[in-house]
Amino acid sequence: VEYLCPGHGQTKLGYLWTSCRPRAETIYQWFPSRAAECLEAIIPAAFNGLIQCDGYSAYDAYGKTHALIVWAGCWAHARRDWFEAREQDPRRSAWVLRQMQQLYAIEERLRRSGPGPRQREAVRQAESRPIVQRLGRVFEMWRAKRIFLPQSGLGKALTYALNQWQSLQVFLKDGRIEIDNNLVENAIRP
Repeated sequence: VEYLCPGHGQTKLGYLWTSCRPRAETIYQWFPSRAAECLEAIIPAAFNGLIQCDGYSAYDAYGKTHALIVWAGCWAHARRDWFEAREQDPRRSAWVLRQMQQLYAIEERLRRSGPGPRQREAVRQAESRPIVQRLGRVFEMWRAKRIFLPQSGLGKALTYALNQWQSLQVFLKDGRIEIDNNLVENAIRP
């Protein structure tokens, strides 16, 4: 958001940091930067629990000094990179996108049937975990074989997925959380 910087007569960029709890209110907090220090004002100092977010580096920097937080990744953000780079290697990127599509089909089925957290976790363990493990093995193989140039779209997609790999698997172990942070993303759009 552009804002008028007092005393300078110029506009600068400020940022709305968005937070929400599932099935609860969405909170927008404005800061003049995107630095990890903003999270100090957003997340209570004594917080220990789970936070779901994208792979923005400020979360990683904040997490290094807050070890009690479990970071859950966002499959929608991981998917976006593969989708945007699909023309570089249509066969491989289509395979990745099909695997992710299967994960989302499982999630859609779970949403429709409305199970509790324990049932969601059980279904994810039985059905989603093998897909995630298959993706992990292929991603590691592609990295080892240097299939993609690091600065190519697919190289960046692979690097993002592998850098977020631990956090992308958190949804498998906790039926309370979603596969992605689209609740927040959708709250921003209006």
